Amino acid sequence: MIIIGHKEIEHESIVEIKSQTDLERSASNSTVFFDYDLSLCKYASKNGINFAVRVSSQKEVIFSSTFLARYIVCEGDLALDAQKFADDYVIDSKILKIIKSEEEIVDTTKDGIDGVWII
Repeated sequence: MIIIGHKEIEHESIVEIKSQTDLERSASNSTVFFDYDLSLCKYASKNGINFAVRVSSQKEVIFSSTFLARYIVCEGDLALDAQKFADDYVIDSKILKIIKSEEEIVDTTKDGIDGVWII
């Protein structure tokens, strides 16, 4: 299971960005993170940039996976739908469910979600 955002568990460098300019300036060894934006997904994919994207609909899940998002970050029931899509279509993107506390990790594993992002 992937766990991002826990203070005691190391994870890769993730940098939140807001624009294509931020994306262009990002370090090549980091993963950038942004709210779903089709143009940012396309740019990151075209330029071989690892990216995590926060999505709010099944359509955004599908498009993000098409552009090879490293992580697709979702809340609530959307994470379940996204994981089913990922499993059914064998996509490379990992589905991360947004949670608020480490106590939610176990419940997330019961749902078969790839990982969590603790905020």
